[in-house]
Amino acid sequence: MADKAAPNHDQEPRASMPAETQPEAEGPPAPASSEETAAQETAAVESSHPEEKAEGTMREIESLKQELEKAREQAQEYLEGWQRSLAEFDNYRKRVAQQEEATRQRLKAEVLKPFLDVLDDIDLALANRPSIEDPSTKWAEWATGVELIFQKLQNALYSQGLEPIEPQVGDPFDPFEHEAVAAEPSDEVESNHILEVLRKGYRVGQVLLRPALVKVAQ
Repeated sequence: MADKAAPNHDQEPRASMPAETQPEAEGPPAPASSEETAAQETAAVESSHPEEKAEGTMREIESLKQELEKAREQAQEYLEGWQRSLAEFDNYRKRVAQQEEATRQRLKAEVLKPFLDVLDDIDLALANRPSIEDPSTKWAEWATGVELIFQKLQNALYSQGLEPIEPQVGDPFDPFEHEAVAAEPSDEVESNHILEVLRKGYRVGQVLLRPALVKVAQ
């Protein structure tokens, strides 16, 4: 019977693996989140129905085209409406300008109409003006006729609202109605009072057409 092999005390013992370096046992995989699950389901559906996805995209494109066309039509309607309003306003402005011009012409006609008779009288007086050889009596008669024409002209002007400004000597100087062209010392007229009237003034209502020209006393 063979002898059992004696143990070899010279053989080095095997080193045991540290606990921290030993591989951990693998557990079950972590469950996927709800977002990942939804994305996976969507991807699965899209990959399984490519034709339905394409049809949905085409419907969306067609809907956007229709909305764009409606927006273009509405914008065109707004533009045409604005253009019509602009044309109507321009026509209205022209009508108002024409009416204003017609009103001005009528007012001018009403103002000038009373002077037509005066013009006729002046034409007649000039046509019958005496010659140099005529006697003075004929000239005096002609001058009387001219004076009547002048009075007729005054009446026509006054009927249109014209009022004369006729200050008298000794009246106080009024800078709103009088224009002083000279100042002279005087023993008879108080200082800053009218010494002489050189030309009448005229006004229409509260509107001053021209002041009266006067001299004032110093």
